[in-house]
Amino acid sequence: MENRFHGVVSLVLIAGAFLLGFLIILKSNVFAGLLYGVLVLIGAFLIVYAFCTKCPIRTSGCRHVFPGQLTAWLPARPQTAYTPVDYLAVGVVLIVLIGYPHPWLLEHIGSLLVFWFFLAVGLTEIVLFVCKGCGNLQCLVCKVRNSHRN
Repeated sequence: MENRFHGVVSLVLIAGAFLLGFLIILKSNVFAGLLYGVLVLIGAFLIVYAFCTKCPIRTSGCRHVFPGQLTAWLPARPQTAYTPVDYLAVGVVLIVLIGYPHPWLLEHIGSLLVFWFFLAVGLTEIVLFVCKGCGNLQCLVCKVRNSHRN
């Protein structure tokens, strides 16, 4: 249960960073803000499709809870090792979602610091708590994090 707590908290923190970026952009430029909102929704879907649908514990033990439940509505993918394309898709999406709001966040340094605080704590939660003991040994991060168990 503790790892699910950290999984949900990490998603809330990361979503909070993206929501903050969305609100800062929206305040300055409605079109750019709405575009970012759409990018976040599409990006979240792409991450779940590229990564979560291949996870062998997505329906029984997803530590993030919500992405695992979402995969029930997506086309099944073979539960094989992640490919460079899978990692590239997730990486590109994250770079876009993290990078896009920066021109507006740089005009609001306090918001920029909160944005990065939420991201840093959310990602730290994932690496330190969510991946710890995770059963998805196809995932490179979990495999490296849990290599001492083998």
